[in-house]
Amino acid sequence: MRPPLIIFLTLFCFTSFAQTVEELEYELSFYKSEEKWGNKKDVAYKLLEVDGLNNKAISYLTEVYGTNNEKDSINILFDYLININPENPTIYLIIARERNAHFAKLTDTERINYMKKAKEFDNNNIEATYSLAKQYYKLFINEFRNKKKKTNLDYYSKNSINYFLELCSININYSEISRLPLIQLYNYRKEKNNSNKWKSSKFQTSFFPIYEFSGLPKKWETNFSVNIFNH
Repeated sequence: MRPPLIIFLTLFCFTSFAQTVEELEYELSFYKSEEKWGNKKDVAYKLLEVDGLNNKAISYLTEVYGTNNEKDSINILFDYLININPENPTIYLIIARERNAHFAKLTDTERINYMKKAKEFDNNNIEATYSLAKQYYKLFINEFRNKKKKTNLDYYSKNSINYFLELCSININYSEISRLPLIQLYNYRKEKNNSNKWKSSKFQTSFFPIYEFSGLPKKWETNFSVNIFNH
């Protein structure tokens, strides 16, 4: 009878764990009329005790501390999370995500370093690779729009290309979403052969191909102030 009992207890514990996380997440997601926003940090920390990589808890705490300009509290939180998950790429990616980075007031360099740290522990991590490709692409576009500063365009464009290509090699299904920025970046670098190669490539990885439904402006391929991902 022991094996069935072990299986039952395992399933029971797993179910209890799942319910606990679900209940805490629910409690964190709403406020009663008499409750003040930001007063559920204790709930968020309980959630982290049960699930040390819970994105909702981390995002909640980062938003509360960030809104209250408690930068030191954010640093302590991030250090704590990294210390208990030092080789888990997920924690670095959660910290680097746009919303958390915004409230934590992370610089672009800091975000990139967190993304690269995630790749150190999982070189084929899709989110890390895609995030790096998009981040360098965004930096390229933003600097191109800047009428004064244009010193890092080659560096940003090259890094973005490399990460988009790496992304496609990890999972070919990302070729479609990588196609448009690659065409644009190769055109900037005057690498016409590579640009034409991606322009003529056909990918059928979704029911609604991005290229046909992107609503991009005319001459987007050579208009380097157009951010593909904003259309």
